[in-house]
Amino acid sequence: MYDAVLAATDGSDHARVAAAHAVVAGRRFDADVPVVSVADRRATAALPANGGAAVAAAAAETAANEALATAPDDDRVETVLARGDPGQVIAARADRRGAGLIAVGTHGRSGVSRYLVGSVAARVIRAGVAPVLVARASHAEPPRRGYRDVVVATDGTGRVDTVLPTAFELACEHDATIHAISVVDTATNPTFTGLAGSRSVDYREQSAEAATERVTTRARKRDFDARTVVETGEPAAVVTDYAARVDADLLAVATAGRSGLSRLLVGSTTERLLGSAPAPVLVARAGPVGPD
Repeated sequence: MYDAVLAATDGSDHARVAAAHAVVAGRRFDADVPVVSVADRRATAALPANGGAAVAAAAAETAANEALATAPDDDRVETVLARGDPGQVIAARADRRGAGLIAVGTHGRSGVSRYLVGSVAARVIRAGVAPVLVARASHAEPPRRGYRDVVVATDGTGRVDTVLPTAFELACEHDATIHAISVVDTATNPTFTGLAGSRSVDYREQSAEAATERVTTRARKRDFDARTVVETGEPAAVVTDYAARVDADLLAVATAGRSGLSRLLVGSTTERLLGSAPAPVLVARAGPVGPD
């Protein structure tokens, strides 16, 4: 399916887990796995002119070699060292290699906002070159035969169609369950009360049921087991809790690319999922991108 599965590394434990997922995906699809480490010239701007570049290059090489150690006997895995803006370089390299999947690491709960706002992960997602698998150090190592329990979050807008093909390809071919979940966020219409409020919730629950059925219909056509789940509450919290209950090993979500980075991630369900999900999150960007 893919010519390449690209792993981005900065030497962190988060990136190591992401690289491990990339290597397993690459083996499943017989794809090259370029492990890209970028010396960020902005991060070295304050260092002495005669030593900053060398320090950054050495750090990038070390990070790449550490990631390579996860697959010492795999000749499809290679290191790629570069210099520049990490988000731009990673997206450009992925595009050049025809990558069908990009894997990156992200920090945990306490640092997710600081990491994503203007971060490498955000810029790679927003570039929209390919779906991005975002992992944290606390996530489990990847299953060798594909993900067995995949939770697909849908809001009924149709954006989920962007992430479904990759989610299905990553799922275990003969033994996977696709959990389609849609959450009715009752806080979105706080002015509705009484009968009007009840009707509004009923309508949104019916829409959520229809949205999850569309996902499970497609999943069953691929011979996956499939379940529909509709719940109420704060979307990211509900999806996170459900994923933990079913011991999901992958979550999948599509995010809008409209009018700038702040609307893409800041305060969104996607951002909160990336900070709290018990397993890696597959994110696909849908829709046009406006100016920052």
